[in-house]
Amino acid sequence: MAEADKSPGKTSIQVIERMMTLLDALAQHADPVSLKELSLATGLHPSTAHRILNDMVACRFVDRSDPGSYRLGMRLLELGNLVKARLSVRDAALAPMRALHRVTGQTVNLSVRQGDE
Repeated sequence: MAEADKSPGKTSIQVIERMMTLLDALAQHADPVSLKELSLATGLHPSTAHRILNDMVACRFVDRSDPGSYRLGMRLLELGNLVKARLSVRDAALAPMRALHRVTGQTVNLSVRQGDE
């Protein structure tokens, strides 16, 4: 993460910031990305990026598609699906819908599209 992203007095763990920077860089690409490209994109030394990527591969956050090429891993999808399953669109929308009703005095409805319907 860039220095500008840090707020004064914020406690951080550098390796976690670097890991998130690498994940963000990988998220910018649909295809596998080389270590050299990731190093350039993140400003991390290649050996530092390689060490962190190896740990993320071991945890399945990152996949090594070919030697020296990386992409986002399946563990991120698994975690994302857990978050999605726990989200309630109704609960998230309720407060803004009530506020809209108060302001307009009109009925407010929520609908969620499923498939082609």
